Amino acid sequence: MSDMKEMIIDVTSNIFKDLSTKELIDRSESGQWSKSLWDVLTESELISVGISEKLGGAGGDFEDAFSIIYLAGKYAVPLPLSETILAKGVLAELGQLTNNDPITCSIEEDNKVQLVKSES
Repeated sequence: MSDMKEMIIDVTSNIFKDLSTKELIDRSESGQWSKSLWDVLTESELISVGISEKLGGAGGDFEDAFSIIYLAGKYAVPLPLSETILAKGVLAELGQLTNNDPITCSIEEDNKVQLVKSES
């Protein structure tokens, strides 16, 4: 395991252990956005791992990003973290810079993928 991957796993695990609590998950299930956790994830650049720095990311590769996604599942993180990491990676490959807003995705019945920006 590379030093960077080990650091990513350690940092991510510590954040999720401390902040993805049962209380936070319960509040999320009742419709409350987990802003404090999202802010920590953006400040630590975990939502941009796997995207090169020249494209506005934190560096690393997709294996590093998938380590974060795995841990998000392990700790039941109540945020669209996986979707955001994957979508930001696709958009970066298309030369599109993104901000720190969460990104979700869905597939329509005809299996066509369409990028649509929506404000919520």
